[in-house]
Amino acid sequence: MKKRSILSLVLAALMAGSIFAGCGSPSSSSSSAAGDGSETSTSSASSAASTSETAEDGDKPTLKHLLINGTEDYNTYPVAETIQRVTGYTVQYDMLPKDQAADKLNLIMASEEEYDMVTYGGDADLVTNYAQNGALTDISPYLESAPNLDASLSDYERETFTLEDGGLYAIGMESLSFDGVGEVREALFIRKDWLDDLGLEVPTTTDELVEVLRAFKDYDNGTGNEVIPMTLNGSNVTLSGLLGAFGIPNDWNEVDGQLVHRVADPRMKDYLSFLESLYDEGLLDAEFPANKAENQLEKYTNGISGVAYFGYWDCPTLYDTMDQTQPGHEQAFIPYLVGPNGDSGIGTTVSNGFDRICFIPKASQHVEDVIQFMNAYLEEDNFREICIGEEGVHYTIDENGEYWPISPTFFDERSLANNYDVSRLPIYSEYWMCRAKKDERQWNCWQALNRNEEVTDQNVVSPASGAPVFPETSKNKQSLDQMVLDQQIKIIAGSETVDSWDAFVEEWMAAGGEAMTQEYNDWYAAK
Repeated sequence: MKKRSILSLVLAALMAGSIFAGCGSPSSSSSSAAGDGSETSTSSASSAASTSETAEDGDKPTLKHLLINGTEDYNTYPVAETIQRVTGYTVQYDMLPKDQAADKLNLIMASEEEYDMVTYGGDADLVTNYAQNGALTDISPYLESAPNLDASLSDYERETFTLEDGGLYAIGMESLSFDGVGEVREALFIRKDWLDDLGLEVPTTTDELVEVLRAFKDYDNGTGNEVIPMTLNGSNVTLSGLLGAFGIPNDWNEVDGQLVHRVADPRMKDYLSFLESLYDEGLLDAEFPANKAENQLEKYTNGISGVAYFGYWDCPTLYDTMDQTQPGHEQAFIPYLVGPNGDSGIGTTVSNGFDRICFIPKASQHVEDVIQFMNAYLEEDNFREICIGEEGVHYTIDENGEYWPISPTFFDERSLANNYDVSRLPIYSEYWMCRAKKDERQWNCWQALNRNEEVTDQNVVSPASGAPVFPETSKNKQSLDQMVLDQQIKIIAGSETVDSWDAFVEEWMAAGGEAMTQEYNDWYAAK
Protein backbone atom coordinates (compact mmCIF):
# COMPACT_ATOMS: atom_id res chain seq x y z
CA MET A 1 0.00 0.00 0.00
CA LYS A 2 1.00 3.58 -0.59
CA LYS A 3 2.23 5.27 2.58
CA ARG A 4 1.03 8.66 3.68
CA SER A 5 2.49 10.23 6.77
CA ILE A 6 -0.74 11.67 8.14
CA LEU A 7 -2.52 8.39 8.08
CA SER A 8 0.34 6.79 9.91
CA LEU A 9 -0.25 8.89 12.99
CA VAL A 10 0.53 6.06 15.33
CA LEU A 11 -0.84 7.05 18.66
CA ALA A 12 1.48 4.81 20.58
CA ALA A 13 4.39 6.83 19.30
CA LEU A 14 2.84 9.95 20.72
CA MET A 15 2.58 8.58 24.22
CA ALA A 16 6.06 9.54 25.50
CA GLY A 17 6.28 11.90 28.46
CA SER A 18 4.35 12.53 31.65
CA ILE A 19 0.61 12.35 32.14
CA PHE A 20 -1.42 15.46 32.66
CA ALA A 21 -4.97 15.99 33.70
CA GLY A 22 -8.69 17.81 32.06
CA CYS A 23 -11.72 17.92 29.52
CA GLY A 24 -14.81 15.97 28.65
CA SER A 25 -16.65 14.95 25.54
CA PRO A 26 -19.63 16.11 23.77
CA SER A 27 -23.01 14.49 23.98
CA SER A 28 -25.28 13.73 21.07
CA SER A 29 -28.53 12.03 20.23
CA SER A 30 -31.64 12.49 18.20
CA SER A 31 -35.37 12.11 18.56
CA SER A 32 -38.63 13.93 18.07
CA ALA A 33 -39.13 17.11 20.06
CA ALA A 34 -41.56 17.59 22.90
CA GLY A 35 -44.12 20.31 23.49
CA ASP A 36 -47.82 20.92 23.04
CA GLY A 37 -47.67 24.10 21.02
CA SER A 38 -48.64 26.40 23.86
CA GLU A 39 -47.58 30.01 23.47
CA THR A 40 -44.39 31.40 24.95
CA SER A 41 -44.62 33.98 27.67
CA THR A 42 -42.16 36.32 29.33
CA SER A 43 -41.59 37.29 32.92
CA SER A 44 -41.98 40.91 33.88
CA ALA A 45 -39.06 43.26 34.37
CA SER A 46 -40.36 44.20 37.77
CA SER A 47 -40.24 40.56 38.79
CA ALA A 48 -36.68 40.33 37.56
CA ALA A 49 -35.74 43.42 39.52
CA SER A 50 -36.43 41.62 42.78
CA THR A 51 -33.87 38.91 42.00
CA SER A 52 -31.15 40.31 44.22
CA GLU A 53 -33.46 40.37 47.21
CA THR A 54 -34.45 36.78 46.62
CA ALA A 55 -30.85 35.68 46.49
CA GLU A 56 -29.81 37.61 49.59
CA ASP A 57 -32.82 37.36 51.85
CA GLY A 58 -34.17 34.20 53.41
CA ASP A 59 -33.19 30.62 52.74
CA LYS A 60 -32.00 29.88 49.27
CA PRO A 61 -33.76 26.95 47.63
CA THR A 62 -31.95 23.85 46.48
CA LEU A 63 -31.77 24.06 42.70
CA LYS A 64 -32.20 21.04 40.43
CA HIS A 65 -29.81 20.90 37.48
CA LEU A 66 -30.11 18.27 34.73
CA LEU A 67 -26.80 17.63 32.95
CA ILE A 68 -25.43 15.66 30.05
CA ASN A 69 -23.93 12.29 30.85
CA GLY A 70 -20.74 11.93 32.82
CA THR A 71 -18.56 9.20 34.24
CA GLU A 72 -18.98 10.12 37.90
CA ASP A 73 -21.69 11.26 40.29
CA TYR A 74 -22.00 14.99 39.71
CA ASN A 75 -23.22 15.50 43.27
CA THR A 76 -20.07 14.13 44.89
CA TYR A 77 -17.51 15.32 42.35
CA PRO A 78 -15.30 18.11 43.84
CA VAL A 79 -16.59 20.77 41.42
CA ALA A 80 -20.02 20.55 43.07
CA GLU A 81 -18.57 21.63 46.41
CA THR A 82 -16.72 24.51 44.77
CA ILE A 83 -19.89 25.71 43.05
CA GLN A 84 -21.86 25.58 46.29
CA ARG A 85 -19.15 27.50 48.15
CA VAL A 86 -18.68 30.31 45.62
CA THR A 87 -22.33 30.77 44.65
CA GLY A 88 -24.01 30.11 48.00
CA TYR A 89 -26.48 27.72 46.37
CA THR A 90 -26.91 24.00 46.95
CA VAL A 91 -27.57 22.20 43.68
CA GLN A 92 -28.95 18.72 43.10
CA TYR A 93 -27.47 17.25 39.91
CA ASP A 94 -29.19 14.64 37.76
CA MET A 95 -27.78 13.08 34.64
CA LEU A 96 -29.18 12.33 31.20
CA PRO A 97 -28.22 8.95 29.70
CA LYS A 98 -25.35 8.73 27.25
CA ASP A 99 -27.46 7.09 24.58
CA GLN A 100 -30.76 8.54 23.31
CA ALA A 101 -30.32 11.54 25.59
CA ALA A 102 -32.74 13.62 23.53
CA ASP A 103 -35.45 10.96 23.92
CA LYS A 104 -35.14 11.14 27.70
CA LEU A 105 -35.01 14.92 27.66
CA ASN A 106 -38.15 15.08 25.53
CA LEU A 107 -40.00 12.96 28.10
CA ILE A 108 -38.81 15.17 30.94
CA MET A 109 -39.87 18.34 29.15
CA ALA A 110 -43.22 16.92 28.11
CA SER A 111 -43.98 15.83 31.69
CA GLU A 112 -42.97 19.29 33.01
CA GLU A 113 -40.70 17.78 35.61
CA GLU A 114 -39.48 20.62 37.84
CA TYR A 115 -35.87 21.10 36.84
CA ASP A 116 -34.48 24.58 37.41
CA MET A 117 -31.73 24.30 34.79
CA VAL A 118 -30.85 21.96 31.98
CA THR A 119 -27.44 21.82 30.34
CA TYR A 120 -27.61 19.78 27.17
CA GLY A 121 -25.41 19.01 24.17
CA GLY A 122 -25.26 21.60 21.42
CA ASP A 123 -28.51 20.86 19.57
CA ALA A 124 -29.83 24.38 19.03
CA ASP A 125 -32.76 23.15 16.93
CA LEU A 126 -34.07 20.94 19.71
CA VAL A 127 -33.77 23.68 22.31
CA THR A 128 -35.35 26.30 20.04
CA ASN A 129 -38.25 23.98 19.42
CA TYR A 130 -38.82 23.73 23.17
CA ALA A 131 -38.91 27.52 23.31
CA GLN A 132 -41.32 27.78 20.39
CA ASN A 133 -43.62 25.35 22.18
CA GLY A 134 -43.68 27.43 25.34
CA ALA A 135 -41.56 25.07 27.44
CA LEU A 136 -38.75 27.51 28.32
CA THR A 137 -38.39 30.67 30.37
CA ASP A 138 -37.47 33.97 28.75
CA ILE A 139 -34.37 35.14 30.61
CA SER A 140 -34.08 38.57 29.00
CA PRO A 141 -36.08 40.45 31.69
CA TYR A 142 -33.66 39.19 34.33
CA LEU A 143 -30.38 40.22 32.72
CA GLU A 144 -30.33 43.72 34.19
CA SER A 145 -29.93 42.22 37.65
CA ALA A 146 -27.29 39.73 36.44
CA PRO A 147 -24.45 41.72 34.85
CA ASN A 148 -22.01 38.81 34.74
CA LEU A 149 -24.50 36.65 32.89
CA ASP A 150 -25.42 39.48 30.56
CA ALA A 151 -21.76 40.14 29.71
CA SER A 152 -21.11 36.45 29.01
CA LEU A 153 -23.61 36.33 26.15
CA SER A 154 -22.17 36.74 22.66
CA ASP A 155 -24.03 38.27 19.74
CA TYR A 156 -24.21 34.81 18.19
CA GLU A 157 -25.87 33.38 21.30
CA ARG A 158 -28.38 36.20 21.47
CA GLU A 159 -29.20 35.93 17.79
CA THR A 160 -29.62 32.16 17.91
CA PHE A 161 -31.87 31.94 20.95
CA THR A 162 -33.91 35.15 20.63
CA LEU A 163 -37.31 34.33 19.13
CA GLU A 164 -39.71 36.55 17.23
CA ASP A 165 -41.34 37.67 20.48
CA GLY A 166 -38.00 39.22 21.49
CA GLY A 167 -37.44 36.75 24.32
CA LEU A 168 -34.08 35.09 24.97
CA TYR A 169 -34.69 31.45 25.81
CA ALA A 170 -31.31 29.77 26.17
CA ILE A 171 -27.61 30.32 26.74
CA GLY A 172 -25.33 28.76 24.18
CA MET A 173 -21.73 27.87 24.91
CA GLU A 174 -20.03 28.20 21.55
CA SER A 175 -17.87 25.35 20.32
CA LEU A 176 -14.22 26.21 20.13
CA SER A 177 -12.64 26.92 16.78
CA PHE A 178 -8.95 26.68 15.92
CA ASP A 179 -7.28 28.43 13.03
CA GLY A 180 -10.66 29.56 11.76
CA VAL A 181 -12.35 26.15 11.67
CA GLY A 182 -14.02 23.85 14.11
CA GLU A 183 -12.39 20.89 15.80
CA VAL A 184 -11.88 17.52 14.20
CA ARG A 185 -13.32 15.55 17.07
CA GLU A 186 -13.66 11.97 15.85
CA ALA A 187 -11.97 9.51 13.49
CA LEU A 188 -11.62 5.83 12.72
CA PHE A 189 -9.15 4.10 15.06
CA ILE A 190 -7.24 1.10 13.76
CA ARG A 191 -5.04 -1.55 15.39
CA LYS A 192 -1.58 -0.58 14.14
CA ASP A 193 -0.05 -3.65 15.79
CA TRP A 194 -2.37 -5.89 13.76
CA LEU A 195 -1.32 -4.10 10.60
CA ASP A 196 2.35 -4.62 11.47
CA ASP A 197 1.76 -8.34 12.07
CA LEU A 198 0.12 -8.61 8.65
CA GLY A 199 2.69 -6.49 6.84
CA LEU A 200 0.12 -3.85 5.94
CA GLU A 201 0.07 -0.07 6.10
CA VAL A 202 -2.60 2.22 7.49
CA PRO A 203 -5.18 2.47 4.68
CA THR A 204 -5.34 5.69 2.69
CA THR A 205 -8.24 4.87 0.36
CA THR A 206 -11.60 3.12 0.65
CA ASP A 207 -10.23 0.25 -1.43
CA GLU A 208 -7.28 -0.14 0.91
CA LEU A 209 -9.64 -0.11 3.90
CA VAL A 210 -11.54 -3.05 2.39
CA GLU A 211 -8.25 -4.87 1.81
CA VAL A 212 -7.26 -4.33 5.45
CA LEU A 213 -10.64 -5.43 6.82
CA ARG A 214 -10.46 -8.64 4.76
CA ALA A 215 -7.06 -9.35 6.23
CA PHE A 216 -8.35 -8.60 9.75
CA LYS A 217 -11.22 -11.07 9.28
CA ASP A 218 -8.74 -13.95 9.22
CA TYR A 219 -6.38 -12.50 11.81
CA ASP A 220 -5.56 -14.51 14.93
CA ASN A 221 -6.29 -11.98 17.66
CA GLY A 222 -5.16 -14.36 20.41
CA THR A 223 -8.50 -14.22 22.22
CA GLY A 224 -10.03 -17.37 20.80
CA ASN A 225 -12.88 -15.24 19.49
CA GLU A 226 -13.67 -14.59 15.86
CA VAL A 227 -12.53 -11.16 14.69
CA ILE A 228 -15.11 -8.53 13.79
CA PRO A 229 -13.02 -6.42 11.41
CA MET A 230 -14.91 -3.16 12.01
CA THR A 231 -17.50 -2.20 14.60
CA LEU A 232 -19.69 0.89 14.98
CA ASN A 233 -22.11 2.49 17.41
CA GLY A 234 -25.60 2.01 15.97
CA SER A 235 -26.61 5.56 16.86
CA ASN A 236 -23.86 7.02 14.68
CA VAL A 237 -23.24 5.80 11.14
CA THR A 238 -22.41 9.27 9.85
CA LEU A 239 -18.61 8.99 9.79
CA SER A 240 -17.08 12.34 8.87
CA GLY A 241 -13.82 11.23 7.25
CA LEU A 242 -15.50 8.41 5.35
CA LEU A 243 -18.34 10.61 4.07
CA GLY A 244 -15.73 12.95 2.62
CA ALA A 245 -14.46 10.05 0.51
CA PHE A 246 -17.81 10.17 -1.28
CA GLY A 247 -17.85 13.93 -1.78
CA ILE A 248 -20.32 14.80 0.99
CA PRO A 249 -18.19 15.81 3.99
CA ASN A 250 -20.75 18.20 5.53
CA ASP A 251 -24.44 18.07 6.34
CA TRP A 252 -24.90 20.80 3.69
CA ASN A 253 -22.74 20.86 0.56
CA GLU A 254 -22.88 23.28 -2.35
CA VAL A 255 -24.02 21.79 -5.64
CA ASP A 256 -24.43 24.14 -8.63
CA GLY A 257 -24.73 27.16 -6.36
CA GLN A 258 -27.38 25.59 -4.11
CA LEU A 259 -27.12 24.05 -0.66
CA VAL A 260 -28.02 20.37 -0.82
CA HIS A 261 -28.37 18.28 2.30
CA ARG A 262 -26.34 15.11 2.03
CA VAL A 263 -29.55 13.11 2.47
CA ALA A 264 -30.77 14.45 -0.89
CA ASP A 265 -27.39 14.17 -2.61
CA PRO A 266 -27.14 11.16 -4.97
CA ARG A 267 -23.66 10.48 -3.59
CA MET A 268 -25.25 9.40 -0.31
CA LYS A 269 -26.28 6.19 -2.06
CA ASP A 270 -22.63 5.48 -2.87
CA TYR A 271 -21.72 5.89 0.81
CA LEU A 272 -24.51 3.57 1.91
CA SER A 273 -23.62 1.03 -0.78
CA PHE A 274 -20.06 0.98 0.52
CA LEU A 275 -21.13 0.27 4.12
CA GLU A 276 -23.68 -2.27 2.89
CA SER A 277 -20.94 -4.10 1.01
CA LEU A 278 -18.83 -4.24 4.19
CA TYR A 279 -21.79 -5.67 6.08
CA ASP A 280 -22.61 -8.24 3.40
CA GLU A 281 -19.01 -9.46 3.35
CA GLY A 282 -18.88 -9.82 7.12
CA LEU A 283 -16.42 -6.96 7.47
CA LEU A 284 -18.79 -4.76 9.49
CA ASP A 285 -20.16 -5.86 12.85
CA ALA A 286 -23.47 -7.71 12.32
CA GLU A 287 -24.62 -6.36 15.69
CA PHE A 288 -23.84 -2.72 14.94
CA PRO A 289 -27.54 -1.61 14.75
CA ALA A 290 -27.96 -2.57 18.43
CA ASN A 291 -24.53 -1.40 19.59
CA LYS A 292 -24.30 1.45 22.02
CA ALA A 293 -21.15 3.47 22.65
CA GLU A 294 -20.01 1.09 25.37
CA ASN A 295 -20.52 -1.97 23.14
CA GLN A 296 -18.32 -0.50 20.43
CA LEU A 297 -15.65 0.39 22.99
CA GLU A 298 -15.77 -3.05 24.59
CA LYS A 299 -15.38 -4.91 21.30
CA TYR A 300 -12.44 -2.77 20.27
CA THR A 301 -10.61 -2.70 23.59
CA ASN A 302 -11.03 -6.46 24.09
CA GLY A 303 -9.39 -7.22 20.77
CA ILE A 304 -12.54 -8.40 19.01
CA SER A 305 -12.57 -5.57 16.45
CA GLY A 306 -9.68 -3.97 14.61
CA VAL A 307 -11.39 -0.73 13.48
CA ALA A 308 -13.87 1.50 15.34
CA TYR A 309 -14.98 5.14 15.44
CA PHE A 310 -14.04 7.20 18.50
CA GLY A 311 -13.50 10.74 19.67
CA TYR A 312 -10.18 12.04 20.95
CA TRP A 313 -11.70 12.15 24.45
CA ASP A 314 -11.98 8.35 24.36
CA CYS A 315 -8.20 7.94 24.25
CA PRO A 316 -7.49 7.71 28.01
CA THR A 317 -10.19 5.10 28.63
CA LEU A 318 -9.22 3.22 25.51
CA TYR A 319 -5.58 3.08 26.46
CA ASP A 320 -6.18 2.27 30.12
CA THR A 321 -8.39 -0.66 29.17
CA MET A 322 -6.19 -1.97 26.40
CA ASP A 323 -3.06 -1.79 28.52
CA GLN A 324 -4.78 -4.48 30.61
CA THR A 325 -6.57 -6.47 27.91
CA GLN A 326 -4.23 -6.05 24.93
CA PRO A 327 -0.62 -5.66 26.13
CA GLY A 328 1.60 -4.27 23.41
CA HIS A 329 -1.29 -2.70 21.49
CA GLU A 330 -0.58 0.17 19.11
CA GLN A 331 -3.14 2.54 17.64
CA ALA A 332 -3.34 4.73 14.58
CA PHE A 333 -5.91 7.22 13.28
CA ILE A 334 -7.59 7.09 9.90
CA PRO A 335 -8.75 10.73 9.85
CA TYR A 336 -9.89 10.66 6.23
CA LEU A 337 -9.87 8.35 3.23
CA VAL A 338 -9.73 8.94 -0.52
CA GLY A 339 -12.80 7.55 -2.27
CA PRO A 340 -13.32 5.80 -5.61
CA ASN A 341 -13.65 9.11 -7.45
CA GLY A 342 -10.70 10.76 -5.74
CA ASP A 343 -12.80 12.68 -3.21
CA SER A 344 -11.63 13.22 0.37
CA GLY A 345 -12.06 15.66 3.21
CA ILE A 346 -13.30 16.22 6.74
CA GLY A 347 -16.41 18.31 7.25
CA THR A 348 -16.00 21.26 9.58
CA THR A 349 -17.34 24.76 10.12
CA VAL A 350 -16.14 28.29 10.73
CA SER A 351 -18.88 28.95 13.25
CA ASN A 352 -19.13 25.57 14.87
CA GLY A 353 -22.39 25.97 16.75
CA PHE A 354 -22.58 25.13 20.43
CA ASP A 355 -20.86 22.60 22.62
CA ARG A 356 -23.39 23.03 25.44
CA ILE A 357 -26.70 24.84 25.76
CA CYS A 358 -28.28 25.82 29.08
CA PHE A 359 -31.91 26.76 29.57
CA ILE A 360 -34.46 27.25 32.32
CA PRO A 361 -37.57 25.11 31.86
CA LYS A 362 -40.90 26.84 32.31
CA ALA A 363 -41.58 24.31 35.09
CA SER A 364 -38.89 25.87 37.31
CA GLN A 365 -40.26 27.54 40.44
CA HIS A 366 -36.98 29.36 41.21
CA VAL A 367 -36.18 31.40 38.12
CA GLU A 368 -34.86 34.43 39.97
CA ASP A 369 -32.61 32.28 42.12
CA VAL A 370 -31.35 30.46 39.03
CA ILE A 371 -30.41 33.77 37.45
CA GLN A 372 -28.51 34.86 40.54
CA PHE A 373 -26.83 31.48 40.75
CA MET A 374 -25.66 31.88 37.15
CA ASN A 375 -24.48 35.42 37.84
CA ALA A 376 -22.39 34.27 40.81
CA TYR A 377 -21.07 31.31 38.80
CA LEU A 378 -19.79 33.77 36.17
CA GLU A 379 -17.97 36.12 38.51
CA GLU A 380 -14.44 36.01 37.09
CA ASP A 381 -12.65 34.48 40.08
CA ASN A 382 -15.47 32.02 40.68
CA PHE A 383 -15.53 30.92 37.06
CA ARG A 384 -11.80 30.30 36.99
CA GLU A 385 -11.90 28.26 40.19
CA ILE A 386 -14.83 26.20 38.91
CA CYS A 387 -13.14 25.56 35.55
CA ILE A 388 -9.54 24.87 36.51
CA GLY A 389 -9.26 25.05 40.29
CA GLU A 390 -6.56 26.75 42.37
CA GLU A 391 -3.22 27.89 40.99
CA GLY A 392 -0.38 25.82 42.40
CA VAL A 393 -2.78 23.04 43.36
CA HIS A 394 -4.63 22.26 40.15
CA TYR A 395 -2.70 24.18 37.51
CA THR A 396 0.36 26.29 36.75
CA ILE A 397 0.89 29.17 34.32
CA ASP A 398 4.03 29.15 32.18
CA GLU A 399 6.09 32.11 30.99
CA ASN A 400 3.83 32.47 27.94
CA GLY A 401 0.69 32.74 30.07
CA GLU A 402 -0.45 29.26 29.05
CA TYR A 403 -2.27 27.10 31.61
CA TRP A 404 -0.95 23.61 32.41
CA PRO A 405 -2.63 21.04 34.67
CA ILE A 406 -1.00 19.59 37.74
CA SER A 407 -1.38 15.82 37.83
CA PRO A 408 -3.18 14.06 39.42
CA THR A 409 -5.08 16.83 41.22
CA PHE A 410 -6.46 18.46 38.10
CA PHE A 411 -7.60 15.15 36.66
CA ASP A 412 -9.19 14.07 39.92
CA GLU A 413 -10.98 17.33 40.67
CA ARG A 414 -11.58 19.24 37.42
CA SER A 415 -11.89 16.70 34.62
CA LEU A 416 -15.69 17.03 34.50
CA ALA A 417 -15.88 20.76 35.21
CA ASN A 418 -17.15 21.69 31.74
CA ASN A 419 -20.25 19.57 32.18
CA TYR A 420 -21.44 21.86 34.99
CA ASP A 421 -21.30 25.01 32.84
CA VAL A 422 -24.29 27.32 32.62
CA SER A 423 -22.45 29.89 30.46
CA ARG A 424 -18.84 30.76 29.72
CA LEU A 425 -16.60 33.79 29.88
CA PRO A 426 -14.37 34.61 26.86
CA ILE A 427 -11.31 33.38 28.79
CA TYR A 428 -12.76 29.85 28.65
CA SER A 429 -10.78 28.93 25.52
CA GLU A 430 -7.54 29.38 27.49
CA TYR A 431 -8.88 27.32 30.35
CA TRP A 432 -9.98 24.65 27.89
CA MET A 433 -6.45 24.21 26.60
CA CYS A 434 -5.43 23.41 30.15
CA ARG A 435 -8.30 20.99 30.50
CA ALA A 436 -7.59 19.31 27.17
CA LYS A 437 -4.22 18.33 28.61
CA LYS A 438 -5.79 16.35 31.42
CA ASP A 439 -4.17 13.24 30.03
CA GLU A 440 -1.21 13.33 27.66
CA ARG A 441 -2.78 10.64 25.54
CA GLN A 442 -5.92 12.71 25.04
CA TRP A 443 -3.86 15.82 24.34
CA ASN A 444 -1.78 13.98 21.75
CA CYS A 445 -4.89 12.55 20.13
CA TRP A 446 -6.41 16.02 19.90
CA GLN A 447 -3.23 17.44 18.43
CA ALA A 448 -2.96 14.63 15.92
CA LEU A 449 -6.37 15.60 14.55
CA ASN A 450 -6.12 19.38 14.91
CA ARG A 451 -2.47 20.39 14.82
CA ASN A 452 -1.23 18.24 11.97
CA GLU A 453 -1.04 20.10 8.69
CA GLU A 454 -1.91 17.08 6.55
CA VAL A 455 -5.13 16.56 8.49
CA THR A 456 -6.08 20.22 8.65
CA ASP A 457 -5.43 20.54 4.91
CA GLN A 458 -8.35 18.17 4.46
CA ASN A 459 -10.78 20.39 6.37
CA VAL A 460 -13.75 21.21 4.16
CA VAL A 461 -15.54 24.21 5.62
CA SER A 462 -19.30 23.86 5.45
CA PRO A 463 -20.99 26.41 3.19
CA ALA A 464 -23.72 26.53 5.85
CA SER A 465 -21.31 27.86 8.49
CA GLY A 466 -22.88 30.63 10.52
CA ALA A 467 -26.46 29.79 9.60
CA PRO A 468 -28.97 30.75 12.30
CA VAL A 469 -31.63 28.46 13.74
CA PHE A 470 -34.58 28.37 11.33
CA PRO A 471 -38.20 27.83 12.47
CA GLU A 472 -39.06 24.88 10.21
CA THR A 473 -35.66 23.30 10.69
CA SER A 474 -36.01 23.60 14.45
CA LYS A 475 -39.45 22.04 14.37
CA ASN A 476 -38.55 19.06 12.22
CA LYS A 477 -34.85 18.33 12.57
CA GLN A 478 -35.06 15.75 15.37
CA SER A 479 -37.66 13.61 13.66
CA LEU A 480 -35.89 13.97 10.30
CA ASP A 481 -32.57 12.89 11.80
CA GLN A 482 -34.21 9.82 13.33
CA MET A 483 -35.82 8.97 9.99
CA VAL A 484 -32.42 9.16 8.31
CA LEU A 485 -30.70 6.99 10.91
CA ASP A 486 -33.42 4.34 10.76
CA GLN A 487 -33.31 4.15 6.96
CA GLN A 488 -29.52 4.09 6.86
CA ILE A 489 -29.46 1.11 9.22
CA LYS A 490 -32.11 -0.72 7.18
CA ILE A 491 -30.05 -0.34 4.02
CA ILE A 492 -26.66 -1.11 5.54
CA ALA A 493 -27.99 -4.17 7.39
CA GLY A 494 -29.81 -5.41 4.29
CA SER A 495 -33.47 -5.24 5.23
CA GLU A 496 -33.89 -2.72 2.40
CA THR A 497 -31.87 -2.05 -0.73
CA VAL A 498 -29.98 1.08 -1.66
CA ASP A 499 -32.58 1.64 -4.37
CA SER A 500 -35.11 2.38 -1.61
CA TRP A 501 -33.20 5.55 -0.77
CA ASP A 502 -34.78 7.56 -3.59
CA ALA A 503 -38.29 6.91 -2.27
CA PHE A 504 -37.08 7.63 1.23
CA VAL A 505 -35.71 11.03 0.15
CA GLU A 506 -39.19 11.91 -1.12
CA GLU A 507 -40.64 10.97 2.28
CA TRP A 508 -37.93 12.97 4.02
CA MET A 509 -38.64 15.99 1.87
CA ALA A 510 -42.38 15.77 2.57
CA ALA A 511 -41.77 15.37 6.32
CA GLY A 512 -39.90 18.67 6.56
CA GLY A 513 -36.75 18.25 4.48
CA GLU A 514 -38.06 20.45 1.69
CA ALA A 515 -38.96 23.28 4.08
CA MET A 516 -35.56 22.97 5.76
CA THR A 517 -33.79 23.07 2.40
CA GLN A 518 -35.74 26.19 1.43
CA GLU A 519 -34.81 27.95 4.68
CA TYR A 520 -31.13 27.22 4.22
CA ASN A 521 -31.08 28.29 0.59
CA ASP A 522 -33.00 31.49 1.26
CA TRP A 523 -30.40 32.35 3.87
CA TYR A 524 -27.53 31.28 1.59
CA ALA A 525 -28.74 33.42 -1.29
CA ALA A 526 -29.05 36.47 0.95
CA LYS A 527 -25.76 36.22 2.85
